[in-house]
Amino acid sequence: MSRGPGHVMRHPRYAKRTTVRFGEGMLTCVGVVENLSLSGLFLTSTRVFAPGTKILIDFPLGNTTCRLEGMVRWARRGSATLMRVVPSGMGIEIISASQAYQEMLLTIGEQRKNPHANVH
Repeated sequence: MSRGPGHVMRHPRYAKRTTVRFGEGMLTCVGVVENLSLSGLFLTSTRVFAPGTKILIDFPLGNTTCRLEGMVRWARRGSATLMRVVPSGMGIEIISASQAYQEMLLTIGEQRKNPHANVH
């Protein structure tokens, strides 16, 4: 079964633009997470790895970062002229994430359910 942009998600996905560092072993690349969930995220970047590649991602959380380990499930290389319409990027399945990342997603979910609540 192909897991591409039309794949049904296992967990709620939230829009959140965040600049991250990532790479295969060393964090030599920079990209932008466009949306995320407990099980995966979409990472836009001009550096795209092949499906099946394990990557590390440093995700900023306040004054610190959390390390995510992920597997590239699909990749799309867009042309420079169409970058705004069809961005280059990768669908990443999260293999491991810190408790802080999981708690951030719960907080986002609660804020989306009740945008007027004072959730910390």
